[in-house]
Amino acid sequence: MKTEIKIALVDDHQIFLEGLKNLLQQENDFKIVYTANKAIDFIKSIDNLIIDILIVDVSMPDMNGLELINEIKKKQFSGRIIVLSSYANNIDDKLVDAAVLKEVSNKELIAVVRAVFKGTYKKENDHKTTKIINPALLSSREKEIVNLIADGLTVIEIAEKIALSKYTVETHKKNIFLKLNVTNNAELIKKAIILGQIQF
Repeated sequence: MKTEIKIALVDDHQIFLEGLKNLLQQENDFKIVYTANKAIDFIKSIDNLIIDILIVDVSMPDMNGLELINEIKKKQFSGRIIVLSSYANNIDDKLVDAAVLKEVSNKELIAVVRAVFKGTYKKENDHKTTKIINPALLSSREKEIVNLIADGLTVIEIAEKIALSKYTVETHKKNIFLKLNVTNNAELIKKAIILGQIQF
């Protein structure tokens, strides 16, 4: 029987948070035991949680990730800590077990989580170099949805246009946001233009 890795996620961008949760919980040995989009909520709940790994963003409005880390260390937090952030390059390696850019691939992130849990992760391997996003990561359906979002359609309007349920479109949208490392439609459209994914 595989050892279950209990994971908590803290990120203020709800769509990214949900996408990350959906990605990780597809792994049979990963269990998402807690998610929060506010650092203070996690701190209030930590005494009631059993956590092997905390994955946390740095830039958050109420309390940033580094402040959160300092607070939970005061509480003798025994889990391992992975910073997953666009600011990973600025993280002191002594504070965390791994610092990873949000641009990292899904496969690499999953590998980092397992290595950190096992204690075999080497910090010199931190994924701090910006990854080039491959447009081929998007399926044809996802590319279609990106273009409809760029046209100004809502999720409900997209669902009606391409004959899918609202929930299926929302799932596609979450996956697109996660793959392209964006948190809102404006960022999505900007990055899609750069990657040549929008048809004019």
